[in-house]
Amino acid sequence: MNAANSQLEQTFGSMQFAAEEAMQRVADSSGIVAARLKGVGTSIYAFAKTSGMDSAQALGMMEEALQVAADSAAYYDRSLEDTSETLKSFLKGNYANDAALGISCTETTRNAAANKLYGKSFQELSEAQKQLTLLQMVKDANDLAGATGQASREADGWENVIGNLKETWNQLLAVIGQPLLKAAVSAVQELTSALSFLLEKAQTAVNTLSELFGWELGNTASVTDNISQSVSSQNDLTEAVEETAKAQERSAAGFDKINTLASETESETKKGGIDQISTPIGELPLTLNADTSGASKTILKFISKVKGVFSQLRGWLGSNFAPIFGNIWSGLIIETQKLYSTVQQIFSDIQALGQPLAEYFQGDFTVMLQTALAVIGEILIGLYDSFNMIFSDIWGIAVYPALSDFINIGLPVITQFCTESLNAFGVLFNEVKNLFDMLWKDAARPVLGFVSDLWHDLMESLQTFWNEWGKPIFDKFCDAIKLTGDTLKNVWNSFLKPVFDTFMEVVDNIWTEHLKPLVDNFLDFVGVLLDGALDIYNNFILPIVDWFVNYFGPPIAKVFGFIMETAGNAVNGVIDTVSHIIDALKGVINFITGVFTGNWKRAWKGVKEIFSGIWNTLSDIVKVPINIIIDLVNGLTGAVESALNWIIDGINTLSWEIPDWVPFVGGETFGFDVPNIDIPEIPHLAKGTVVPANYGNFLAVLGDNKRETEVVSPLSTIKKAVGEAMSENGGNTPKEIILYTYLYPNSSAFHREVIKIVNNDKVRKGG
Repeated sequence: MNAANSQLEQTFGSMQFAAEEAMQRVADSSGIVAARLKGVGTSIYAFAKTSGMDSAQALGMMEEALQVAADSAAYYDRSLEDTSETLKSFLKGNYANDAALGISCTETTRNAAANKLYGKSFQELSEAQKQLTLLQMVKDANDLAGATGQASREADGWENVIGNLKETWNQLLAVIGQPLLKAAVSAVQELTSALSFLLEKAQTAVNTLSELFGWELGNTASVTDNISQSVSSQNDLTEAVEETAKAQERSAAGFDKINTLASETESETKKGGIDQISTPIGELPLTLNADTSGASKTILKFISKVKGVFSQLRGWLGSNFAPIFGNIWSGLIIETQKLYSTVQQIFSDIQALGQPLAEYFQGDFTVMLQTALAVIGEILIGLYDSFNMIFSDIWGIAVYPALSDFINIGLPVITQFCTESLNAFGVLFNEVKNLFDMLWKDAARPVLGFVSDLWHDLMESLQTFWNEWGKPIFDKFCDAIKLTGDTLKNVWNSFLKPVFDTFMEVVDNIWTEHLKPLVDNFLDFVGVLLDGALDIYNNFILPIVDWFVNYFGPPIAKVFGFIMETAGNAVNGVIDTVSHIIDALKGVINFITGVFTGNWKRAWKGVKEIFSGIWNTLSDIVKVPINIIIDLVNGLTGAVESALNWIIDGINTLSWEIPDWVPFVGGETFGFDVPNIDIPEIPHLAKGTVVPANYGNFLAVLGDNKRETEVVSPLSTIKKAVGEAMSENGGNTPKEIILYTYLYPNSSAFHREVIKIVNNDKVRKGG
C-alpha cells in the first residue's frame, strides 16, 4: 500500500488532489470504493502523458476511461480489475481485445471514428488523438448497447460489493500493518547482524574441522578423498578417544562429562560475547565483535567424546545383533535362489506354448473374429434402424403430446398443489416443533442425564475389571493359543496327514482310472445326441411347420384380422355414441344457462346441440349393429372362400404321368387347374374405390370416413369436370387449382361446384 501511495504521489505530483477528486466522482457515480480506482487511474494517466497529452487532457481521459471500465465491467459481468486491464491493453493498440469490450475495431471503424472526431484518417492522428479516438469508440459502443450507467444500476450487485469488501479489507490490513512494518524492519536488520555473527562462527568451525581431518575446502574431489582418509583413520581416533575417556572417568561421572562440556562451552561463549544477544531485539547493535580463541580447542574435545560414544555403540551392535542379521540374510539368499529356479521354469513352459498359441491366433481365432465383426455390424445397423423408427414414433406419438399436456395443464396444477402443500407443511411444522420442544424438555433431558450417569458407572466398572483381571486373562489366553497350536500340529502329523495322503491317492486313482473315461464318454454321448436332434429338427420338424404356415397361416391370419377389425368397429361405434350423448348434455347446459342469463342466442344454440346430439346418438345406435352384421357377413364369406380355395389348391396339386407305351398320350402329365373362387365382400368406402363397368350391384358401407367428406360420382363425370376446368383455364397444360368444397355425395352437385370454382378462379386471375 505504501508503494501504491508513493506511485500515486510521484505520478500526479501537484495534481494529486485533482486526480483523487476525479476518481472519487467515478466512485460516487458507480458505487465503487475509490481505493479500487487508484492503481488503474494512475497507470492510465501515466500512459496518456507519455502519448503527448498535457496534464489536464490526461486527467480528463483518465476519468472517462475509469467510468467506461466501470460500466463495461457491470454490463458484461466481469471484474473491474480485468475489464480495466483489457481497456488499457486496447488503448495501447492491442485491437484483439475489441470483442471483450463489445466493439468491432477494424481499420474501417477506426478511420470512421477518427474522421468523425478530427476529420482525418486514424493513421494521420497524433498518439494522443489515437488514444482519445479509441476511448470514444468504446464509449459509443456502450451507449449503443445500453451499458452506459450500468455500474450505477448495479452498484448493489454481488460482483461490486465483493470487490469493495476486498479493497476495504486490504486498506484495513495496511493500517494495521504500519506499526508492525516498522518493528519487522528493525527485527530483520538485527537478524541480519546475528546471521553475520553466526556465519563467522560457522566459518571458524569449518576451518577447525578441515584442520582436524585434513580436508582441502573449495574442491569437491579433494573433499571426497579427505572424507575417505578420515574414515580409514577412524581406528586411531577411537584409541585416542578411549584413553581420553579413561582419564576423565577418574574425575567425572557420565552426567558430569556433559555438565563439564556445557560449562566450558558457556565460559568460552561468554568470553566471545554471545551474552550480548540477551539484549532486547530493539536494542541490538548493528555489529557484533567476539573472541574465538577457545573455540577450536572445545570443538576438538567434543569430537573426541563423540568418537568414543560411537565406538562403544558399534561394539554393542556387533556383539548382540550381528548373528541375528546374518541368519536372516542367509535365509533370504536360499529362498531367493528357489524363487529364481521357479521363475526359470515358468519362462521355459511359456516358451513351449508359443507355437500352438500363434497357430490358434492365425487360424480359428481369426475366423471367429471375422464372423463376429460381420454379425455385430449387421446387428448394429438393424438396431440403429429400429432405434430411428422407435425414437421418431415415441417423440411424435407419445412424448410431444404428453409434454404439451404437461406444460399447458400439468404444471399449473402441480404449482398450485405445491403452494397449498407448502402452506400446510408450515402449519404442520409449527405444531410438530411445539410437540418436539415439549417432549425434549420433559423427556429427552432426563434420559440424557441418565445415559451420562450410566456411561460413567460403566467406565468405572470396566476400569475395576481390567485392573483385577485384564493382564492375567490375556497371559492365560496367550498360553492357550500356544498349547492349541502344539495340539493342532500333533493332530496333523499323527492323524490328519496320513489320512489326507491316503485320500489323495484314492481320489487320483478314481479320476484317472474311472471318472475321466466316464466324462469323455458322456461328452461323446452329448455330441451324438445334439447332432441327431438337429438333423431331426432341420429335416423333419421345420418342413412340417413351414407347410402348416403356408397352407393354414393366411386363413388363420384373416380370421384374427376380421375379429380385431369387427371389435374395433364396435368400440368405435360405442365411443361415437358416448361423444354424441355428451354433445346433447352440453346443449342442455347451454340452453339452461342461456335461459337464466337472458342469452337467447346461447339458449337456441343449446336447443340445436340437443337435437343434433340425440339424432347422432340414434344414428350410431342403429349403425353400430348394422356394421357388426356386415362385418360378420364379410367374415363368413371370407372363411368360406378360404376353405374352398384350400380344397381347390389341394386338388390342383394332384397329377399323374401316362406311361410311354400308351398310344398318342404316352409320356404326358395330366392334372387339375381349377381357378380359385372370389366371393365379394361388402366394402367400406372410407378410402374410396373404383367400380368397373357392368360390375353388377353390390352392397357398400358409406359414411364411415370420419376424417373428410366422401364423394361418390361416375368416373365420366369427374373426367368431364376436370377436362372442362383445364380447357377453360388455358388449354390442356395442368395448372394448380385449389378446391374448397363441402358436398353431399351427389354427382351433379359436384359437377356444378367444380365448374363454378374454376370459373371464379379464371376471372380472378384475368386468364
